[in-house]
Amino acid sequence: MGKQVAILLAKAGNTVYGGARHLDKMKDLEKLGIHTVQLDVTDPTSCQVCVEQILHDHGRIDVLINCAGYGSFGPVEEVPIQEAKNQINVNVLGIARLSKLVIPSMRKHQFGKIINLASIAGKVPMHFGDWYNVSKYAVEALSSDMRIELSPFGIQVIIIEPGIIKTPWGKIAANHLIKTVKGDVYEKPGMKMAHTLEHMYRPDGNATAPIKIARVICDATVTKKPKARYLVGRYAKLIVFLHAILPTSWFDHIMQRV
Repeated sequence: MGKQVAILLAKAGNTVYGGARHLDKMKDLEKLGIHTVQLDVTDPTSCQVCVEQILHDHGRIDVLINCAGYGSFGPVEEVPIQEAKNQINVNVLGIARLSKLVIPSMRKHQFGKIINLASIAGKVPMHFGDWYNVSKYAVEALSSDMRIELSPFGIQVIIIEPGIIKTPWGKIAANHLIKTVKGDVYEKPGMKMAHTLEHMYRPDGNATAPIKIARVICDATVTKKPKARYLVGRYAKLIVFLHAILPTSWFDHIMQRV
């Protein structure tokens, strides 16, 4: 999704910087005039160097799109605490690190947009999604608080809540889950959930194409009064709606059988 957003924004005439840990995977973006920079959102120094470089080159940053993240599934009993910390470090603290660095410049110019990628997992618990769910619920809370406290300075904070999107995320989450439950009491339901993730996110499946989410993000960057949150992607609205109206016991039963 991040690459698609960068491409769309660049084609629209914007100056775009794309940060990544592995710059060799970003070579195709450079051909489109997109600046690629080394960035590890878990490393404070890396974040600072990246932001300072952009501010040095242009004097301001108008839009920050926080889309780094990954899914690590597994029952709370079996997931190592260090893996839980890694999940929070990337998905939540990465947003905080970059936001803290760009806010002073945005406040100075009385303008800015911070767009954070959350997930329907930040509104609806996913079976064995434990720490991933925690991270996305935290993104929702952090973004909402930021929206309130930064609005007096002309800074808008927008949350994107994707549903089932056709990316490698599902395979990565399934692999984490398989590794975690193999050989323990959660193996049978865990393997079933891993199979479900692989099926929902398969390349030839009916998950939403990343470009559709990218278009929503790009629209939010140019809209004068964007929505506070955008619930987009296949099954997103349906799942959140069912979670809101069904008794908790019913919804839990569905999650266990999905």
